[in-house]
Amino acid sequence: MKITITNDYHNTETVVAPRPITEGRYKGYHRISKQVARRLHEELCGYSGDCACTGDTFGARGRQEEHNIEIINMDYYQGFIVRIITTNQG
Repeated sequence: MKITITNDYHNTETVVAPRPITEGRYKGYHRISKQVARRLHEELCGYSGDCACTGDTFGARGRQEEHNIEIINMDYYQGFIVRIITTNQG
């Protein structure tokens, strides 16, 4: 599954493909690694560390058209366990 996330302050967008978790305590959720989270934030907010757009952990800001990503927990490698929520398009 590929998800487009946007930042309406910078007028940017990027794509993420969260990896499904198929076993264990978080079966049914997805994982976004620390490196991918960093890439998403850089692509949405730019490469400066002092961005004032108040985007979320991944750099998303504003209404997301198809999916919202909710952080559930962090994993052992400081990646993110997330729930993918399909937004109402009606």
